[in-house]
Amino acid sequence: MAVLRDNELVAADIMRDILLELDKLDDVAFKELGYESWSEDNQASEKNSPCVYQGIMDVLRGHKNKVGKFTAEP
Repeated sequence: MAVLRDNELVAADIMRDILLELDKLDDVAFKELGYESWSEDNQASEKNSPCVYQGIMDVLRGHKNKVGKFTAEP
């Protein structure tokens, strides 16, 4: 994706890291929630929210740059 290679895009590195983390976590959610397929209903399910939130927060907490009011923990 071209947008992920744009060095002028603000916070592109953080967004890339979030997308990579979510890519890993969709396999976890799929298994833990017992889905048989990634149907539109499954993709939009509120049951996915904790996994998505955890992935985003893990990236933000571990990132070297400040993101909004969040800062990386030492």
